[in-house]
Amino acid sequence: MSNMNQAMVQKYRSDFLKEVEANVEEGHWVKMCMQCGVCSGSCPLGPYWEHPPQELFMMIRAGKREEVLSTESMWMCTSCYNCMARCPRGLPITHIMHGLASYAKRLGLSPKRQVTEQFGRCSGILLSRMGVLMSSRLASAYTSRMASRRASKMPWLAVNWVWR
Repeated sequence: MSNMNQAMVQKYRSDFLKEVEANVEEGHWVKMCMQCGVCSGSCPLGPYWEHPPQELFMMIRAGKREEVLSTESMWMCTSCYNCMARCPRGLPITHIMHGLASYAKRLGLSPKRQVTEQFGRCSGILLSRMGVLMSSRLASAYTSRMASRRASKMPWLAVNWVWR
């Protein structure tokens, strides 16, 4: 093999794939994706993803670590499981998305003020305090938390929240 070929092989030998397999929940499934796109076509938020799941999986295989771990795409997962139900290979896509988000957070690479992370934190707090998750209390806690953050930055907004 020529030096040029060896350089290309080394470029595409993904250490990031090995990192994902070792540190991300169900990460060993990433290499099984056949890039059919059924997952993003099944997702209710599919049109809004910066990088749909099959693209993220290809980026992982290509070794694009920073792009994958800094994107908001894996935080877009709503856990509807449509992708898992329809994937022809039966990949646990939802679990991989949550695992990638969790891994990015552990590394300190998750986007700041990420909405789904904040919502998850609110639900975790309520669950630990009450032992059960009630949607009305969750919605109330989340909106009041967001309103208080917005109000601290924009005092005039607090008045609008009170009147709604």
